[in-house]
Amino acid sequence: TNAKIVASVAEQVKQTSPNSVIIVVSNPLDAMVQQALQVSGFPANRVIGQAGVLDTARYRTFIAMELGVGPQKPYQGSPVVAVTGDAGFAYSGFEIDTFCKYRVPAIIIVYNNNAWGTWAGYRNMPRVAHVHQFQENLQYHKISEALGGNGEYVTKPEEMKPALERAWEVAVNDRLPTVINCQAKKEFWLGGKEYPPGMLGQVEPGCMSYNH
Repeated sequence: TNAKIVASVAEQVKQTSPNSVIIVVSNPLDAMVQQALQVSGFPANRVIGQAGVLDTARYRTFIAMELGVGPQKPYQGSPVVAVTGDAGFAYSGFEIDTFCKYRVPAIIIVYNNNAWGTWAGYRNMPRVAHVHQFQENLQYHKISEALGGNGEYVTKPEEMKPALERAWEVAVNDRLPTVINCQAKKEFWLGGKEYPPGMLGQVEPGCMSYNH
């Protein structure tokens, strides 16, 4: 485990470089810094953790969820529903492993339209259009299944409600995440006239998923 590795390294540093500064970049960062601090016996100003805000925020959130403290307290154990695009899921999809490990009952709806939102502007430029596209109909829900969660694949409007109901049951009863892979097509970016129904339009700044 990371704790054993960090402890071993800290012990070696203590023996061979007693005047050094330890910089920890291993996850979960806060816990690993504490481990290095205790094992090395160095003063606190010589054991430093270096990572992004996301790591610390995520760790705090999990602690709050487990203990039922802070802003999470009224919702302790409640399912969380998130909506993202296929591009967003490509960045963060393996967080499903974290959700499964900590039994976070999350429902992630992936709007899978096979392209970046920039595709529409480059669709008539063969030399560059491919840069704005993904492989067709990727099975994102299978990532969730492979990591221990639940997966749903939705290709028709009438399939969405039953998929949500099943995902909710899994979240409440099993405390496991579900990825609902909602299959669409990039041509919806062109609007309702050519490919109805098109898209809703941007409802909230910074929330591009609502466009779909």
